[in-house]
Amino acid sequence: MTFDNTTNKLVKTQVSELIQARHSNLVKLKFSDREIITTDDHPFWTEGENWASLNPTKSNNNYDQDTEVKQLVVGDKIFVASENKFIDVIDIEEIEDEQMTFTLELTLRNNFIANGLLVKTESPKWMN
Repeated sequence: MTFDNTTNKLVKTQVSELIQARHSNLVKLKFSDREIITTDDHPFWTEGENWASLNPTKSNNNYDQDTEVKQLVVGDKIFVASENKFIDVIDIEEIEDEQMTFTLELTLRNNFIANGLLVKTESPKWMN
């Protein structure tokens, strides 16, 4: 699923590519009801209608962005599209070990749902 910001509704889309890579720049974002392991540069949709990551410099330098990715910090609220609400980041934990990660390219829109959270696709600048 992807999220249409103009209608505020979830929309079906197709995955055009599943991208796998091993990463060592991983963090665990913790919430009261869930957690997600992500790369430090992967953008999340936050309250105030901003994309934010733990490493916005890398996000902005390496990936095509419509708007500047902001700094994500404990206390920021990330969007849960299926519940139409924002939830607080209560802790950020660095992951020591390298792990296999997965991200998606889509046929429609530039965002998708991961562990219930709205995240941005990561299209490398060199591809466009």
